[in-house]
Amino acid sequence: MKHLHIKNHITSYKKIYHLLIISLIFQIFFVINLYSKEQVGLITDQKGLIYKTNSDGEQIKLNLYDSIFINDEIFTESNGTATILFNDNTSMLLQKSSSFTVNEFILSDTKVNLFYLIINKGGAIIESGNIAKMDNGSMKIETENLTLGVRGTRFNIKSELNGSYTVSLAIDSFGKVGSLNVSSEGNLKTLFDPTQVLSAEQGNEIIERPATDSETKELEDATEEFIQSSKIDENIIQKNLEDQLIQGNLQDVNNDGKVDVSDINILKQTIKSNKQEKITFITENSNEDNVTFLSNVLNASDDGSIGESINEIFESKNDLIAILVSDLSDSDSTFITTSKNESNNEIKNKIYNQFLSDDTNEDFNLEIISKIISKSDKETITKIVDNVQAQSLSNTENNKSLKVLSAVATFNNNESVNLDDEKQTEVNRLIKDAIENIKENNEDTSLLANIITKSDLSVIEEVVDFIQDAEEANQQSGLSLKVLSSVATIQSEESLSLDSDEQTEVNRLIEQAVERAGDNDEDSWLLANIITKSDLSVIEEVVDLIQDLDSVDEESNISLKVLSSVATIQSEESLSLDSDEQTEVNRLIEQAVERAEDNNEDSSLLANIITKSDLSVIEEVVDLIQTAEEGDEESNISLQVLSSIVEIQSEESISLDTEEQTQVNRLVKEALIRNRDEEEDELLKGILDNIETEIEEVIEEIINEEQEAAEEEEAAEEEEEATEEEEEATEEEEEATEEEEEAAEEEEEAAEEEEEAAEEEEEEEAEEEYDANGFSFTTPFLHRDTGTEFNKEGFNSDGYNDQGFNENGDYDSVYDTNVSES
Repeated sequence: MKHLHIKNHITSYKKIYHLLIISLIFQIFFVINLYSKEQVGLITDQKGLIYKTNSDGEQIKLNLYDSIFINDEIFTESNGTATILFNDNTSMLLQKSSSFTVNEFILSDTKVNLFYLIINKGGAIIESGNIAKMDNGSMKIETENLTLGVRGTRFNIKSELNGSYTVSLAIDSFGKVGSLNVSSEGNLKTLFDPTQVLSAEQGNEIIERPATDSETKELEDATEEFIQSSKIDENIIQKNLEDQLIQGNLQDVNNDGKVDVSDINILKQTIKSNKQEKITFITENSNEDNVTFLSNVLNASDDGSIGESINEIFESKNDLIAILVSDLSDSDSTFITTSKNESNNEIKNKIYNQFLSDDTNEDFNLEIISKIISKSDKETITKIVDNVQAQSLSNTENNKSLKVLSAVATFNNNESVNLDDEKQTEVNRLIKDAIENIKENNEDTSLLANIITKSDLSVIEEVVDFIQDAEEANQQSGLSLKVLSSVATIQSEESLSLDSDEQTEVNRLIEQAVERAGDNDEDSWLLANIITKSDLSVIEEVVDLIQDLDSVDEESNISLKVLSSVATIQSEESLSLDSDEQTEVNRLIEQAVERAEDNNEDSSLLANIITKSDLSVIEEVVDLIQTAEEGDEESNISLQVLSSIVEIQSEESISLDTEEQTQVNRLVKEALIRNRDEEEDELLKGILDNIETEIEEVIEEIINEEQEAAEEEEAAEEEEEATEEEEEATEEEEEATEEEEEAAEEEEEAAEEEEEAAEEEEEEEAEEEYDANGFSFTTPFLHRDTGTEFNKEGFNSDGYNDQGFNENGDYDSVYDTNVSES
């Protein structure tokens, strides 16, 4: 019984299933009959009121998504416009107070295709579809006094107040301009220029004139109407159909005797199918150079519809996918930025895989991936990162993790995007893979440097940690040096700077980078690149570490190699350091020149520095070379350096200015002097044969200096002889003088003796001629000391003064001169 019961149920289900199939077939047949046999179009947008008058003369108000049939006259009132999508994907924007009728419409793969439309009044902007583009297709538009033959274009036809009709062209949604054959009263003209307008009054000839700005703008503005007409938004369709159901305007499309939700579902699928066909048409007529209209239609659609369209485009016209996804990303489409729709996620995974595996358009694809990451939610970022990691795992030769990280850093930096912590954490999952699979070549190290220079502090810190770990695991690695050099290059070329905390993180690489640097051309160039393109603090630290390297290894002369590379970079890239930065670099010069050996390699390096540096550096290097030679009589480094200078100038067409050449000529002089007896010295001959004409001046200067030196030496010898003669004469004069002095002394002594004798004699005589009081014995009795009659005390020989008084006060008038006079 139980088995019988189950069997009866199965039989019942089969009957129900067959009934459903029959019902569905009937519904499909009805819809096909209703929408294909006579239907030629669909109202996809409307504003205000729109009506139709059918073949029975009945006037019926039309609603959104209602069908347009052959011979129906469709008209708008003064406040209404309508957008119609015809079955061949022609779009029409019917203007206010306008009407049209489709007289014939044939669309077939086997027959001649025909679209015959009559504008009864007013006007319309039309963008032609398949029929006007077919070789076996004909699209004809008629007005009261004009007939238009359309060949694939957008055009505007409208009646004016004076009764004339005007026709104008525009670039269509695909960037193309077709043509219109316009005829009136036996006159025919072809319009193919969007800047021109044709017009004709009843019975008059066709006149061509320039299009006005308003006419041009009217055609351009129709683009937005066509976008809205072509989009697929299931929610809007559903809502409009539900409103029509409530208002009693919905048709019984499944012919079951009632209008309900089932009719909404059938109509919705039919509308979506028509619109999807339109999107397919747009896709077929789009190309990589003009995909904007398609992008705008998709962006205006709902996410599910976008996914379905993108999936179809992915299979049918894959070359458009990258541009479409990029445009959708630019528009912040939720189809791109969110991961709620699982069907869409499957489609997007296919797209991500294609972008990541397509190496022919790698840069563009990475830019799109980075743009999506920077605009998406955490779940979307997670899915993309998973895809990237899977690609990196399957192809370790192409470091997709590194490339994506670099692209994200560039996009975020350019667009000033900051991911929140959760999103950044997802992106950072790529860092470990990126550095583990990195190749120490220019491309990969530049990508890693790009991440450092354009990321925030947390990313820089993590990247630096991973670089240091990678170098610790591989003692032969020089990753940090290569990355630092690339960082310096990017900062210099793009005028980027890190804040103090970020620079501190980067500087953690410097010591390790310089310590691992080898005394070779590559590492020297990398160090020089860092020096020439970094700020003062970095230069100072790098120079200190280079000097430490040379101090540890007596055989090393990395300073010289670095200085030579600095000169080359500055010359080739027209870079210059400020005075403080150059001062730091110059700290390497003395040590470099002191360690330079008299060989081709070191001489070439010194010559390179001289030919490509400024005057102050040249002067210092020349000074140090000359000092080095003075300390080593066997050295001939001036000659070696000069030879290299000549070679570099010849090969690289480098010339020095007058002051710089003057400094070099000091080396020429030194070389000539040191090799003046080496007449067979081929190296010197080569220099003299190839050096600039200033050598003649140098040789002349040497000759002049030697002549001057010889003359000066001869004059010095003569002067010395004269000096000796003068000294001998002086000695003789001194001896004669001494004899004269001795004779003079003897004469002086004799004179003194004579004087003393005279004095004694005088004293003796005085004692005989003067009394005890010093007065002469003879008249007039003058005093020997005063020469007067009175002594110093004023008394005469008798002891009286001229007033007649003596020492005792006794008065005697005989001695009073006053009395005597009186």
